[in-house]
Amino acid sequence: MSYGLLSLLGIGAVFDVRTGKIPVYVIVWFGAAGLFLRAIHGQLLNAEWVLGAAVGVLLLAVSRISRGALGLADALILIVSGIYLGFAGNLVLLTVALVQSLLAGACVAVMKREKLWKMKLPFVPFLLGAYCLMFVIW
Repeated sequence: MSYGLLSLLGIGAVFDVRTGKIPVYVIVWFGAAGLFLRAIHGQLLNAEWVLGAAVGVLLLAVSRISRGALGLADALILIVSGIYLGFAGNLVLLTVALVQSLLAGACVAVMKREKLWKMKLPFVPFLLGAYCLMFVIW
């Protein structure tokens, strides 16, 4: 378990729930720390983490196409998580978080009688939950 990624997701989740916005400097700081750790271990240009970060880059495009339905900070956090987890780990993180958010959204939609596709939920808490679940299972 990477405490750097856990810290980013924890801090990001608090900001996301309270304000709906995550300061970019927080994401950049943890991204720089992840790159620094990769450089120390001689893995600065490792294809695994570069592909992991590419998952987040793809989500940047989704954020643009969907006009912000997926937040910019969510995509940036997934770029940073790719640095820490690599390609396979980042895909698992994203998939588990998406499933969690879908289930939570469906429950809230039923309780509030709202349309699921019109709801806005903070996504980083689901990334945090997915990462903790990955830690327990993996």
